[in-house]
This record gives sequence, structure tokens and C-alpha cells, in this order.
Amino acid sequence: MQPLRRNPAHLNDGDDKSIMPDSWVSQRTKYYDAIAKGCAKIRAQNKNCAVMSVAISSTPQRGSSAIKVNAGARYAILQ
Repeated sequence: MQPLRRNPAHLNDGDDKSIMPDSWVSQRTKYYDAIAKGCAKIRAQNKNCAVMSVAISSTPQRGSSAIKVNAGARYAILQ
């Protein structure tokens, strides 16, 4: 049986991203594109990759109409 390696990906470089509500849909699309590209890069190096999980959290930004967003994913790679 091959061991399973799990790789986390922080899509905001570790910090919350401040976005306006009208750009929320386009920002989510950017996250999903980044996740797909990340898995494709891993697949090119390791011959396999699966997205195990995606976590996107958002909270209202205090004193503003903006939203604070944090996003990450976890990939699984068979070794």
C-alpha cells in the first residue's frame, strides 16, 4: 500500500484578504482556479493529486462594508 501525503495550500498567503461584496464571486473563482492549478502542478511532479478539502471562510470587516476572507485547500498525493 502506498503512503498518502497531505499538502496544505494557503490561498491568501496566511493573511485574511479584504474584499468588497460585489467582487466575492470573482474572488471565489480565483480561489478555485488556484486550487486546480496547484493540483495540476503537483500532478506534473508526482503523477497524481486529489483535492481533499477546500475551506473558505468570510466575516464582515468591522467599520466597513468589506468582507475578510481566508481560504485554503488540502491536497492528497500517493507516494
